[in-house]
Amino acid sequence: MTGKPVAVTPHHGHHAGKKPAPKKAAPHKPAHVPASVRIARHKAAQKAARTRAKNARKAAHHKKRGLAVAGAVACCAAEALAASLWLAGHPVTDDDVLELHRLAGGTADEGVPIVTALEAAREFGLAGVQLADIWNVDSSPVSGLITGVTLPGGPHALTLDPSGLVWSWGELHDPAGLSAGLIEEAWLVDWEV
Repeated sequence: MTGKPVAVTPHHGHHAGKKPAPKKAAPHKPAHVPASVRIARHKAAQKAARTRAKNARKAAHHKKRGLAVAGAVACCAAEALAASLWLAGHPVTDDDVLELHRLAGGTADEGVPIVTALEAAREFGLAGVQLADIWNVDSSPVSGLITGVTLPGGPHALTLDPSGLVWSWGELHDPAGLSAGLIEEAWLVDWEV
């Protein structure tokens, strides 16, 4: 045999020259979850759904607290929670407050009810701290109490300081000096600090 050498390529049937199709991954089989765990998860999900529905009904009966100062964001409910967390010994930034306000459904011009901000803090936290529990209470002079009042400019949220003054927009005020009306709602909170 004389002449040029011929390159021999292996023949792979009718797919010669094509890459083989990738193999399909076997379907993922989840690990077996005991019935008791599935039932407990289901009950917890049902309880959480009932709590969200109950608080949504409460929010429908509560005023949106969003009185803004000097054209700032109407986030006084989130600001009141921030003051409560700060009084519990944890630092909170303006960005933390704005994030909670946004997560609660507020906008620059639209406030949210205190209970809605509380639920957002329970679900998402504030400044990296989770809200462990909330209680709707009658007005009682307890440090960190978050209150809903009506000021001459509209509905507003305040936080009670140990001194008897109230925190509003990051500053201490005399409630009488704010011309605050009667307390319309009051909330105690328990932060996981």
